[in-house]
Amino acid sequence: MNIQRHPDHAKVQAHYIAYLREKLAQLPEKRISDAFPRTREEWETHTAKLRPILRTIFDFPETSGPLCPRTVGKIERDDFTIEKVIYDAEPGSSVPAHLFLPKDVTFPVPALIFPSGHGGSKSAFYNHYAGQIYAKAGIICLIPDPVGEEERDEENRPGIRGHRLEFRIDRCFEVGRSVIGKMTYDIIRGIDYLCTRPEVNTDRIGCVGHSLGCTITMNVLCTDNRLALSLPASWVTHFDYIVGDLSCEWRPYRLKHYVDMPEQIAMGAPQCATLILAGEWDYPPHAYRGLLETCQQVQRVYDICGIPDRFDIHITSKGGHRPYFLNKPAFAWVEKHLGMPKFDAEAVKQLPEVYLGDWTDAHGIDIESGYKSHKHYAGTAVVDLNVIPVPTGELACLPPKGYEAPEFAMRGWVASILKELPPELNIPQELKYWKRERIALRETVAKVLAVPENRPRISPETIRTFEENEFTGEEIRYGVLGLSSFLLKPKNALKKTALYLHQSRTKQGALQTDEVRHLIASGTTVLALDCVGMDDSGMLLGEPSTTANVQHVIEALDLLKQRGIQRAACYGYVDDIALYAAILDDRITEIILGSRGGIEPHHQQRYRQEGVVPYIARHIGRSGLLSLLAPRPLTIKIEERELDQVQKVYRLYGAENRLRIVE
Repeated sequence: MNIQRHPDHAKVQAHYIAYLREKLAQLPEKRISDAFPRTREEWETHTAKLRPILRTIFDFPETSGPLCPRTVGKIERDDFTIEKVIYDAEPGSSVPAHLFLPKDVTFPVPALIFPSGHGGSKSAFYNHYAGQIYAKAGIICLIPDPVGEEERDEENRPGIRGHRLEFRIDRCFEVGRSVIGKMTYDIIRGIDYLCTRPEVNTDRIGCVGHSLGCTITMNVLCTDNRLALSLPASWVTHFDYIVGDLSCEWRPYRLKHYVDMPEQIAMGAPQCATLILAGEWDYPPHAYRGLLETCQQVQRVYDICGIPDRFDIHITSKGGHRPYFLNKPAFAWVEKHLGMPKFDAEAVKQLPEVYLGDWTDAHGIDIESGYKSHKHYAGTAVVDLNVIPVPTGELACLPPKGYEAPEFAMRGWVASILKELPPELNIPQELKYWKRERIALRETVAKVLAVPENRPRISPETIRTFEENEFTGEEIRYGVLGLSSFLLKPKNALKKTALYLHQSRTKQGALQTDEVRHLIASGTTVLALDCVGMDDSGMLLGEPSTTANVQHVIEALDLLKQRGIQRAACYGYVDDIALYAAILDDRITEIILGSRGGIEPHHQQRYRQEGVVPYIARHIGRSGLLSLLAPRPLTIKIEERELDQVQKVYRLYGAENRLRIVE
């Protein structure tokens, strides 16, 4: 389905963004401020309590299985060895990685782990460059393939961004295993692996990444307390400054109830020395302000912890989106705070530099088109230690076609988490037992949707009135989102009323449809609603667009009640809004479903899906949701695969004729 947005939708979405901005600014309860923390002890106590909660927010498995580490090959060079290793992140999910081991050092030595940016993997040129220069400095480097890339893609496609394929981001949200949580957990398991190696000084492990790798580095800082150093690069900001901006998959569900980026990074204090690396031209003005505010707040925590020099920021003038962990300031930070067996501070100052674009050109390496300009990757001034690329054909950890195995392929991991979900619907033989089951399922749906139970009383405001030959119209603003609806009253009105959710997500789009005109002509009063679309900041709140829209439908029913209308049908052509609203509110007496959540791609982020409700599939499937509508009249205008159970529930009520399927 490819639905064109109505021109009015941008105005509708602006109301949602304003709502999110206001709510996000109020969270979390304990955020870094002039009053918190007051002492190092208070901060450490707070983070110790918070860390296990955040591991749950990121959907980490409850227990960690055995790593089962194995070395499957080696590449020898004069200054280092690249071990081809595999470790098990969790049962059924294995991680191929490169382990760079320096030569001519006395073990144990410090170690770095590298979460990759979007499209990056263990063989990406910037990661491979990093592995070599830090190994030449005497540091062990572990570079894993992220899920969905290189040998963790079912077709071994480097740079494919496989976590975005087949709408995997939102499918995983629906079953309660966020992709960003999986990526973060795999890196933490990589730290577990480093701790098993006798060559590693386990008190000196750092995490280094840019772009998506920067995000994962921040996530590791707030979920694991073993890092001695971190280099988050391109990009750090503040959630409050990027409300309404698009992201990929990196805003975990309900994260903002507990932390913002300043808290995430500051949770490394006091043990972790953190240098934030940024480019001046990588940020729009509002996000740049967020970067500066974040750094000010993190610095405050480091000051209170008595270690002000263990946090800093380095901003490259006129720099864009770059892997800054390759530059000399990053190299010097690692030498100072983690230690370099082969270089001291003075030696680092004397090291030569080269532009990354010149190095890639010299070795026939192509930079991805979006990043090959001097502003971005090509213009990165990197430490020059005579890095010679290893031919791509030598870098594989797996045998031919080994990446197709389900334990490596992202498709296999997704299949494993979908395997037993959603739970099977248990329909008893007697109606009284189903009614009891229905109450429990309905409570579960309400809890997952998180629509507030104690919603404020609406105070409707009439914006304007208008009239056509067949009806009079009133535009009314009401509800927490500040949206307005059209109340369209036929001049020869009957007692029927219908809520109408048009596929354009606008009341104006509804007004222009033949179906609404037909309802009016038949004497039905129509309340045409605006609906908001997906915004990732809603995920941070645990209030995705579906939750906001369902709440708005319930407020619409409250509006009708104030006008003396107790009941209404609901025509739903936007996601699963009508379905969920009808489950939660019996004032909807008839349901016409013409859409389904998780089917329509986001109009800009085509790899995202509108209308997905995180965690719902852990508790109930599609047939269960539809069954909760019985015995009210239900007309289904879209293809549904599993209606046998729904029909069985309607038969329990003796209401088979109330379930209509329109082909």
